[in-house]
Amino acid sequence: MAEATNPPTIPPPDKDKRGDLNLAIFRPLLTYVEKEFGREALTRFSSETGIPEDVLLRAQSWVMLSEVEKLLALTRELLGSDARFLEACAYDVVRSYGPLALVFRASTPLTSYKVLARTVHFASRISSYELEETSGHSVVLRYRSTKPESRLMCMSRQAQLPTMPLIWWGLTPARLRESKCIARGDDCCEYELKWSAPLAWRWPLVGALLGGAVALVARYFGVAHVGLYPLITGLVGAMIAFRRMVVQAHDFHEDTTERVGVLVKDNEAAVEEVMALHSRQEAFNSLMAERIEARTGTLEAMLTEIESTRARSEVALRGLSHDMNNPLQVAKILAHVVSESDDKDTAESGREIGEAVIKVEAQMKRLLDIATAADSAFALNTNRLEISGFVDRVRKNLQALAIARDIRISVFRTREAPEFVETDTLLFDRVIDNLISNAVKYTERGSIVVEIGGSPGQLAFKISDTGRGISPERLEKVFIGGLRDAKPLLGESHGIGLSNTIRLLDELSGRLEVMSKPNVGTTIWAYLPITPPKRDARPMRAVDVQEMLKRVVTIRSVANG
Repeated sequence: MAEATNPPTIPPPDKDKRGDLNLAIFRPLLTYVEKEFGREALTRFSSETGIPEDVLLRAQSWVMLSEVEKLLALTRELLGSDARFLEACAYDVVRSYGPLALVFRASTPLTSYKVLARTVHFASRISSYELEETSGHSVVLRYRSTKPESRLMCMSRQAQLPTMPLIWWGLTPARLRESKCIARGDDCCEYELKWSAPLAWRWPLVGALLGGAVALVARYFGVAHVGLYPLITGLVGAMIAFRRMVVQAHDFHEDTTERVGVLVKDNEAAVEEVMALHSRQEAFNSLMAERIEARTGTLEAMLTEIESTRARSEVALRGLSHDMNNPLQVAKILAHVVSESDDKDTAESGREIGEAVIKVEAQMKRLLDIATAADSAFALNTNRLEISGFVDRVRKNLQALAIARDIRISVFRTREAPEFVETDTLLFDRVIDNLISNAVKYTERGSIVVEIGGSPGQLAFKISDTGRGISPERLEKVFIGGLRDAKPLLGESHGIGLSNTIRLLDELSGRLEVMSKPNVGTTIWAYLPITPPKRDARPMRAVDVQEMLKRVVTIRSVANG
């Protein structure tokens, strides 16, 4: 068999790995890095941390703590100072809340810190917050983690926690005081946060005080009627305060409208996605219904054939048993006569013959009880298979198998394809089903192309995929059987699909060619005679595997393919 070159195989990432932290926590930091240093910096981070770049850019991706620690260390090294690292961790953090900021604004900063403590599990599977010593304008938070964390992790929290009051206009970041740190060996990280609200009456007060001062100076110089000065300047301060309140209300309205708009757009996108999913589900249900209907018909035909075979086998065995019973009875009578001979040795031989006949009768009874079908009694059941209907059936079956996968499907018939073939359709369907199921099973993304063509006297079925491919050493073995794949992309591998396909093709007088390259894909050609050669009944039976492979299988070289 021909061999192909085998490039080094890169193991795929472990997709089942359960993450510790949601990258949404570090979205401000990653946004800052991309803004200041470009996408190239994130590409380098992806390479050095092992986090795929598309995962690094998704807002809701889960990653391991060890990967986050590498990411923070690389970011700190790139930024050059703790101060800039803290700035990056809190960059535009209020905007990162998105529509959630509307929920926070309906409460108070203290309530928002309480909500943060209760919902931390949405962003972390390894940590929790406890609230202690709360008041109207302060709170003590204790952070605990089930895994050891670095100082950089603590600094990222210290950068973001004080920003909560910024959601409300007129408030400044909270003041944070750290008393414990996990990275320094404490049992938790403890933060005291204090914030203050601006005094609503500060401008009128300032105006009144300023007016009083002016009144005192004016009276000193003998100016009369200065008693209204504090009232007038107090009113001016109140007007300034009112104008600031109007401006803030306007800003609040615009920002709230913007965030509601984002929420509406996100909701529209979600509704469209659900509708698209519903449409795909309906298409899948329709395809599956057709596939189930086709399979039901095939199974019913198989069951009918099996029942007919069983009945014929039982009749044949009973007739054979009856025909054999007559000479056995004669043999028993003769053995009994011989056993009564006066000659001792002759009598002993008669008894032995009688016992042997009884054993043969027992074996015949066992055969009747089993009543199993004898393959050698039946020939293949040849029917006419129309190629036009066959092409449509292959397309629908392939679409049903790959409907939820990122795979492009193409099934077409060439001008060289025959109009029909004469074959055992049950066996031929099993061959084609094995080939297309294997293509989908080992193709994660890309395409599967099926070409149904032919040449004089035969049908050609070609299927090409962009799946994981098969290495040359494995390609030598997959047709023998028993070589299970521990990680198929779809369903379960029993290691018998291709070997059974070869056996069925041999029964149909067909042959198969294959060309495969790891991480590139596989192409298989199956050939079937339009009219099966005339021969005696040759049912599936025990054969020499190597001889069958030489007769049926050809492995094409990748270089020459």
